Amino acid sequence: MRPNTKTKTHPQTNQRNQESILCKKQCQLRDTRCLSNTTQTITYQHIAVPTIKRLEKPMVLSRMQAVAVGSWSYHTSFEILEGNEAGLFGIAQNQNTGALQLVRPIRGPSRYTLYMEMSVLTQYSNRRQITRHLALVVISVSAYEF
Repeated sequence: MRPNTKTKTHPQTNQRNQESILCKKQCQLRDTRCLSNTTQTITYQHIAVPTIKRLEKPMVLSRMQAVAVGSWSYHTSFEILEGNEAGLFGIAQNQNTGALQLVRPIRGPSRYTLYMEMSVLTQYSNRRQITRHLALVVISVSAYEF
């Protein structure tokens, strides 16, 4: 598998943002243990941001999106599982996209490691999990504002 990487600049802060490396599960036909595990992908992402002393509105750092194959309907759920003890980050969610946001000013030098989960659930009342996608996001904060 070839990792998907790219670099982009965030328009609000001119920060350099190293995009993710995506690992996708590929099970053997008769591997029931692998097939029964609902985790489909694990994404590793490193994001570098400057010190932000004043934040007027939440700033999007990263996005996760569920894409339907076929015409079935589903529900998505996004959650930060670990690493947000200081309450600096949040998730804004619409129907199939979750955006990791910086919600409070942040000062460096510091480093935060967040573990995030996107669950794709059935649309029915029991909301059974169909697939799960995990992300490990490392956020490095510079000591400088730039």
